[in-house]
Amino acid sequence: MVHTGIVRSFSSETRQGVITCDLGGDVHFSAEHVHCKKLPQTGYMVEFKYDESAAGMWAMDIRFL
Repeated sequence: MVHTGIVRSFSSETRQGVITCDLGGDVHFSAEHVHCKKLPQTGYMVEFKYDESAAGMWAMDIRFL
């Protein structure tokens, strides 16, 4: 299932960030899962899939809208 949200924050140093989901709640992501040549910035609208790992909820297959 594909979800949508807005990049709340992103650190180019750690290459990690947080997406605020349209359905509520936040999910963490790593730049390695962004399918675009440029890095995300705060405010970008994205679509993504969830990955529930032992480390918690993470966004995968992230695409800019």
